[in-house]
Amino acid sequence: MRFENKVVLVTGASRNTGVEIAAAFAKEGATVFVNGTTAEGVHKAVKELESRGLRGFVEAPADIGVTASVDALFALIRQKAGRLDVLVNNAVLQGMGHSFEDTPLELFEKVIRVNLVGAFHVAREAAKMMIAQGGGAIVNVGSNVSVRAIRKRSAYVSSKGGIDGLTLAMALDLGPKKIRVNTV
Repeated sequence: MRFENKVVLVTGASRNTGVEIAAAFAKEGATVFVNGTTAEGVHKAVKELESRGLRGFVEAPADIGVTASVDALFALIRQKAGRLDVLVNNAVLQGMGHSFEDTPLELFEKVIRVNLVGAFHVAREAAKMMIAQGGGAIVNVGSNVSVRAIRKRSAYVSSKGGIDGLTLAMALDLGPKKIRVNTV
């Protein structure tokens, strides 16, 4: 098993693609911190994963758009595992339904707060742990909308363009510290 004795955090793992990412790591032997915004959603996802015969999950609810919530998430990881080998920054807020001129500023800011600022904060905390332990890997989930915009999603498109740039900057700074950073 390729990830036996490895600790993985998957943000946005309480539904959709995130659940499948968590499942893939568990199948390879990892201990997976399953993150989602609500405790109920995370619990439901873990129970569904366990119903598939998978094991090794830690419920880790946290809203990555809230600083104190991210800090509590990393306190939990330190307490339960003491290390972090892989971060998959998958959490996303879609912010759909408004044309550019009708997008409320509050919605735009919330999408950027979760998708870009939250991803930055989670990655920064993960990097601190990874540097201390001698390396790791960070995977940011991007989107083709960063180079091919779609209508009525200006905040989402902007956030994913930011993820592309953030990934490049992180890779330059963290590569020499034995942390591989990519966007998928």
